[in-house]
Amino acid sequence: MLRSLHEHFHVASCMLLFVCDAESGVYVCINTRTCTQVREKEADIDTYIAPIEDMYSLLLRYEVRVPKEETGMVSDLRYGWKKLRKLAADTSDNLARLQVRTCNTQGLNSVPMPVVNLHFAPL
Repeated sequence: MLRSLHEHFHVASCMLLFVCDAESGVYVCINTRTCTQVREKEADIDTYIAPIEDMYSLLLRYEVRVPKEETGMVSDLRYGWKKLRKLAADTSDNLARLQVRTCNTQGLNSVPMPVVNLHFAPL
């Protein structure tokens, strides 16, 4: 579960880091479902993270040996989730500004179709 959460955060972050550039004629657009899915999964992810953190804190409390890699992943879990949520919010804002600017300068008929349609696997 720990690895799947880290992989999910990584894939979603990579998808959100694509640059939207309308001025150069290259229009690579993120499927807005990525940002929506991050918002929709917010409560679910928090319910996944809390028990994992609790379990590892109990293991550390009773001095059970845990691989260093796993403890590092657990400590980065909450930070990675916050970073992903912020990235999704920033990307949504950037897409909204870009859409408004494109529609105002070029009109609705000249807005190109998205070149890339990206999806990531659900948890």
